[in-house]
Amino acid sequence: TICGWVKNTDRSTGDQAILANSDFLANENGVLIRTANASGNINLICGTNGDDMFQATSGTVAIPDTNWNFLMVQYNNSTGNIKMSVNDGTVETVSKSEGGSLTNSDTPSTYLYMGNVPELSNDWIGSLDEFVIFNRILGTDEITNLYNSGDGLVIV
Repeated sequence: TICGWVKNTDRSTGDQAILANSDFLANENGVLIRTANASGNINLICGTNGDDMFQATSGTVAIPDTNWNFLMVQYNNSTGNIKMSVNDGTVETVSKSEGGSLTNSDTPSTYLYMGNVPELSNDWIGSLDEFVIFNRILGTDEITNLYNSGDGLVIV
């Protein structure tokens, strides 16, 4: 599960990297979370450029405007479920559009980048804050607590 606050100041370019640790064209292990289009729909890519790479794009979950928004993305390798939500809205379960289960993403081969990904030309236009990466699936109550009615929750 990955959660954090995002504020986009210009969605017109569409494809903008929020968080990544991979250059998929170089067959590196990793994850990429980005906006998929000018509407702010979320796109998740995991794996490598090999057979285990998959991606999913939300149909309804989008970063709505230039205000601060709480983003949550989670992938469950045992079930194959991908869930995404923005703010305290409905959690959308998204089907993978290609690929299978991850086999090797637990050993990323690059640094973790937020907003500015050197291998990509689609930097985030806006601000990012308080991102947290969990090694487990968070429950609905835990996600609601992190959102904290839009005020956020500082994790110490």
